[in-house]
Amino acid sequence: MKRRMNILVFITVLFFLCSITTTMADAKDIRYVVVFQNEQVPENAAQLIEAAGGRLVKTLPSIGVVIAVSSSPDFASSLSNTPGIDSVSVERSLKVQGAGKPKPFECAPDSENDSCFGAQWNIRRVHADKAWGITTGSHKTVVAVIDTGIATNHPDLKQNVLHEFCCPSSEDECIPPSSEDPSCNPYPEDPCWGYHGTSVASIIAASFGGGGLKGVGPNLGLASYNVWEAPGQNGQNCNYSASDSSIWAAMLHAARSRFKVINISLGGLLCCDSKAEGIIHCSKDDYATITAWTRVVQRVMQKGSLIVAGAGNDGINLDGPAFYIPADLPGVISVGATGIRPRPVYPQPDAFDVMAYYSNYGKTIDLVAPGGDYGPDCNFDICENYDENYLVLTASVWPSRRCAKTASCPYFYSLTGGTSYSTPHVSAVAGLILDKYPYLNQYPYLSPFIITTILKGTADDLGDPLHFGSGMVNAFRALEKARKR
Repeated sequence: MKRRMNILVFITVLFFLCSITTTMADAKDIRYVVVFQNEQVPENAAQLIEAAGGRLVKTLPSIGVVIAVSSSPDFASSLSNTPGIDSVSVERSLKVQGAGKPKPFECAPDSENDSCFGAQWNIRRVHADKAWGITTGSHKTVVAVIDTGIATNHPDLKQNVLHEFCCPSSEDECIPPSSEDPSCNPYPEDPCWGYHGTSVASIIAASFGGGGLKGVGPNLGLASYNVWEAPGQNGQNCNYSASDSSIWAAMLHAARSRFKVINISLGGLLCCDSKAEGIIHCSKDDYATITAWTRVVQRVMQKGSLIVAGAGNDGINLDGPAFYIPADLPGVISVGATGIRPRPVYPQPDAFDVMAYYSNYGKTIDLVAPGGDYGPDCNFDICENYDENYLVLTASVWPSRRCAKTASCPYFYSLTGGTSYSTPHVSAVAGLILDKYPYLNQYPYLSPFIITTILKGTADDLGDPLHFGSGMVNAFRALEKARKR
């Protein structure tokens, strides 16, 4: 019997920027991205915005961008004609509708044996277990996870989470959680996607002896960035979002903090108005957003931080007019997702990889890693005899309004999948390289290019570069190659 799947149940938190509403400051005000020329915010920025009928609410001075709110329908056009203004766009708010829960996985934690490692075919597929003979990482190297936040009470993660920050859309800067500020939680109250950052982090750095799982870099440090917010004070379930400016603030903060790798398992199609007969129609209304994103990426790379992002789960060719943010931006490593065959095991006789049916593809894909799928009998819409064991196993937590603020939410393990989960495999390998061979970061502005070259040059060739890029990331070969530089 064939059953139609709800892809959002397991497949990821990657969003369509083009299918959403604008971010609202209140019932009347709309948030705008204002980009200044020369990458500088002038001293009279607030006055310029007020003259156009708006109000400045957030400043990102290092990239010459501010966020303003206005209820005037002429605000954008009026401000765009002001000297010194490069462009103005409505700020995007990334949302998911109708999301479901991950599939719980029975795991009896054993602190001596990491009892569920046997089910982690994905970790072995990138040869992380072989790489551990060279290094398992250390807390000298921190991978920043910009997401929904990491559950610090999970036994597989708590010893590696070194930093926690919240990046609310109302603040210029990211701030650490505080009991005096209940609005900044270690991870959000969202009962639909609150587990996401925890699951992503577990692929990077689930620790040895934590009880259940092992990450690609079991001793790497983690920095948790929660960019997830409920709209207003009375946000409903599943209505949380991450504004562009919150993600930008997190990226810039991570780079200033010298966190060497930034994992972004969030993103979306930009400029997309609609689809008709398989053709994606794009507008030019997001020029300021693209400009701001480009400036953020350039500034982060100048600081020496490598950005790794998911290619998205729309199952489309990105060589067309579709533009996926931030994975498609120059300098960002774009990661597609694969599944394993013939069984959800690695190694196995005659093992081979397939592109996951949901994964975006195209010339912009740099690398692939395991994202999991439902097995050989499934496609994007219809699934017959699907097997959840082909998904990837991650740490999970179920935040709610009853326990998120005290970090006491019950932890568990879950099977899930998507480019959200292929991405952290690559981030972790990059972290291992930089931790073992810190001299590669001697000239920080060159480091992202050097690490990207190593990762792509040592990947397992899977064939068609349109689908697999340079191939499957290989932790052991990457470390061996880095040693010889």
